[in-house]
Amino acid sequence: MDLETIQELILLEGIEASFEPATTELPSDRVNVPLRLENLPELLQLQIIKVPKINDSDLPGVEMVQYYVPLPVLVDDAVVDEVLRLLPAVNLASPLNGFNYDEDAQAIYFRYLLLVPEGAGKEILGPVILETLWLVFFVLDNLGADITAVATGQQKASQLLN
Repeated sequence: MDLETIQELILLEGIEASFEPATTELPSDRVNVPLRLENLPELLQLQIIKVPKINDSDLPGVEMVQYYVPLPVLVDDAVVDEVLRLLPAVNLASPLNGFNYDEDAQAIYFRYLLLVPEGAGKEILGPVILETLWLVFFVLDNLGADITAVATGQQKASQLLN
């Protein structure tokens, strides 16, 4: 399934989505979906990207679609341990596990890799693509504010985990 088809499916659901072709700075085509969450005041940007295979023997018969959302917060050095304690527990409790910490950027992001059958039509893949989109929205809306509170030192991981 190509990204233009994914964008079309999202638009048919009444959800805003734009196709952005690859550039030298960002070498992959992507579909951008703005996420307005109830529990986070900042607008988040979901990027849907098809992950290319390195060679033909990589996961034969399967395509990889990545859902990626950076959270709009930098993690303070003083709370890195709290974040590293929180994220695995949150991922275990979440219907989609995808929260990660980038040490170099001091940032938290959500990344989920969906494996879909290669060559399947949109009548089969459409519901899977859209249901995954709704699950990403659900997970970020329900967990994003708590993760952000820990990342900014406003809350302790232990308060959320008990």
